[in-house]
Amino acid sequence: MTLDEHLIVYFVHRFDSNNVSKQIKGQTGTKDQIQTKLLEFIFNLKYYCTRWLRAKTYAEMLGFYVEGMTSHST
Repeated sequence: MTLDEHLIVYFVHRFDSNNVSKQIKGQTGTKDQIQTKLLEFIFNLKYYCTRWLRAKTYAEMLGFYVEGMTSHST
């Protein structure tokens, strides 16, 4: 499993409404809510990867960030 696939599985497992252990804590969600949380994470990662080395390293491992490329590069 690639790291980006692992990220998706993590978010689904964390916010899945069928996950009994999370229902007690109130961290459940629908498919749309899971997608929203994943998108929020990716947007935040894009923002912080230019500011924090840890976020930059993680974004590079996921393949979301390439040194020297801007969001307008092809």
